[in-house]
Amino acid sequence: MPALSFSSSLYDVLGIEKDASPDDIRRAYKKKALETHPDKLDPGASDHEKQVAERQFHKVHDAFEILGDAMKRQAYDKRLKARSDPSFISEEAKRRVQEREEWARHQREESEKRMAEFNAKLERGRKAREEAVAKMAREAAVVSEMLKDMYALNPEFAARRQAALQVCLYLLLILTSFTYGPSLAKSRTRPCQPAEISKAHSLMTSTLST
Repeated sequence: MPALSFSSSLYDVLGIEKDASPDDIRRAYKKKALETHPDKLDPGASDHEKQVAERQFHKVHDAFEILGDAMKRQAYDKRLKARSDPSFISEEAKRRVQEREEWARHQREESEKRMAEFNAKLERGRKAREEAVAKMAREAAVVSEMLKDMYALNPEFAARRQAALQVCLYLLLILTSFTYGPSLAKSRTRPCQPAEISKAHSLMTSTLST
């Protein structure tokens, strides 16, 4: 089916009025076909003139193919009238346009809603992280103040704490030697002696009793 062109109507192509009868359309087609047929050109016509004539002849043929068919002509007339008179658009077409606009509006609102929820979730997560960091900082400050107070009230506390850590480290080395002695052959040339165990026990006892 030829494309419908509205830049110049098909009636203009055949040179007839819009209310022309079927007989008028057939007579106009025969006349225009003879006038625009490429064979009517002079033998010396240029290629450009031949192309123009062929295009015009095809336009005439396409116009008759539509206007010469009652159903095609009726559909074409409706489109032609709708182009010149927007109020002619059917109620069904208006309803479809409204539905598309409503659907587009709904999609836009849903997208904006999802984006707002996502941003709100990100903001809640950010605030929660900031509150957790602030809480840890406050707790660390409280612990630091408590240690300062303990050191001020009991200057020996820091020394006892350091000694206890040394004892624990010494005991850990001894226990590791008993448990993994063979595997530590490269780092330890001999197993722990009873005197070393006794020394660790004495250190632990003196530390806890001070």
